[in-house]
Amino acid sequence: MKLTIKGVTYDAVSPEQAPLSLLMRLKLESGIGMADIEKYSSASKPADGSDAGDQDAALIILGITIWLSMNVAGHKVSFAEATSCTLADIEIVEEPGDPSAAAADPTIPAAVLPLPDSVAAESSAPVPAGT
Repeated sequence: MKLTIKGVTYDAVSPEQAPLSLLMRLKLESGIGMADIEKYSSASKPADGSDAGDQDAALIILGITIWLSMNVAGHKVSFAEATSCTLADIEIVEEPGDPSAAAADPTIPAAVLPLPDSVAAESSAPVPAGT
């Protein structure tokens, strides 16, 4: 999965795949630590498929993912800078093989979907020969 933000495309990076140094920097810059990420991530996921999940928590997870993705790509931006974009500036680009949460629940706006934990692992997995 990729994120296109203001016309620039980044590989989506989840907290689980982020360098520890960035997670520590996130805590220093924003006050958001791993316990918070875990709480927001759990709250943003639909409960028993019957609820769309906490959209505010999903928005925070999206902001974290944007910041991590930009920094892993080499753009050394602050959390405030990375999250200064509007929802209209963000496009989630699904790649072949990505799970489609929007297809599972079309009532969830694509811009605030929580990103799967395996995003970075899927995007960096080796491609089998002959594909």
